Amino acid sequence: MATAWRAGQAKAQEGGYTFRAPKFQPRNPKNEPDEVEARVLRMFEADPTLAEHVEHDTAKNAIRYFRPVRLTQECLLCHG
Repeated sequence: MATAWRAGQAKAQEGGYTFRAPKFQPRNPKNEPDEVEARVLRMFEADPTLAEHVEHDTAKNAIRYFRPVRLTQECLLCHG
């Protein structure tokens, strides 16, 4: 997981975009969701079949692409 995170961050920097993993009650305060991220996180919680979400954020003049990170039972075996 850490390797994938570092690769994602490196590619984001190379491509000029931001790579984040917002979460409610994160261990790292930098991952606290903004208003848009919080709304999308609630959408993913409400519909577990939703695989992605894209929207135009007019406040940031940005296209925002979201994909949920869903922990499987196998993930929980190692990460608790």
